[in-house]
Amino acid sequence: MKIGINASFLRKQNNGIGQVTTNFLKKLVEISNDNLQDDGQLSNEKNIYFIYLEEDVDLELPENFHKVIFRQYQIN
Repeated sequence: MKIGINASFLRKQNNGIGQVTTNFLKKLVEISNDNLQDDGQLSNEKNIYFIYLEEDVDLELPENFHKVIFRQYQIN
C-alpha cells in the first residue's frame, strides 16, 4: 500500500502540531524498523510511505520511506 503523509509542519517543530508530526514519524519509523527481518529486509514490504515536506529536513528514514518536497503556491 502507498501511504502519503503531510509532514509540512516539521518546519515548525517548536509548536504543537510540529511536535505531534515529529513524534508520529518517529513512532512510525520505529514500528517499521520492528518489521525488519534478521537479514535487514522488511517483512512488510507492502507499505511505502511518502513524506510530503515544504522544505528538506534531516530525517533518518528506512528504505520504504521517501521524502517528497513540494512548494506551496503563492497567491497574490
